[in-house]
Amino acid sequence: MHYKDQPETWNMRLVLGMASILGLVGPIASFGLLYLGDRVFHLDRAHVQTLMYLMLSVGGSMTIFLTRTRGPFWSIPPKRILLMAVLGAEAIATLLAGFGIFMTALSWKWVALVWGYALVWFLLTDRVKLLGYRILDPADEISDDTNRVAVSAVEPTQAAGSNGDARQPDAAESTVAAFHTDTDPDDPVYHDNSSCAYGQQIVRNGNNTPGRDGRRRCDWCTEHAARPAALHAGTSKT
Repeated sequence: MHYKDQPETWNMRLVLGMASILGLVGPIASFGLLYLGDRVFHLDRAHVQTLMYLMLSVGGSMTIFLTRTRGPFWSIPPKRILLMAVLGAEAIATLLAGFGIFMTALSWKWVALVWGYALVWFLLTDRVKLLGYRILDPADEISDDTNRVAVSAVEPTQAAGSNGDARQPDAAESTVAAFHTDTDPDDPVYHDNSSCAYGQQIVRNGNNTPGRDGRRRCDWCTEHAARPAALHAGTSKT
């Protein structure tokens, strides 16, 4: 078990700001569906109650995937146990609403409509979240020093090659010194790519510790690892 001598520092401006933004979008989506069911489609009160139950269950569970990442919801794949727990809860809620267990049953057409409505708002809320982070914490890179190192590595190699084509930057220029965090003991990995969204979040929160510490490499960093050095040594193409 690793620990720090000083307590973790919370960026309360960012935490409260993002909580307010996400907390505002949810009720807008819910009241929008309530308006559609009650005023547009003229459902009776019992069916509207089931409609809102399913919306709150499905939409609320989806919010978990939004709040767990700073980047897009797909930037860091969830653990299997989390995915199974969320999908299991949503499946149970869907069956309760569709078969009318403890409530008035919805037709499966309405069940599908609620799922589609919730998915649309899920994708929209993810965009709102990214905009919120951009406004409240506009840092886009791990650090200015990392950026300068990356730029200095790219500039000498962007000259025209033997065929007159400028070489584009690749994973090699994004490689940084390995670091890890002690705040997530259940997922002991290290990071060495400045473009890794998980690594960026660790550095922004000040939880990065230099070195690998005997850990496995982050899945994202492994997938986007630099190609063998021979490919960057100016070897001629055949």
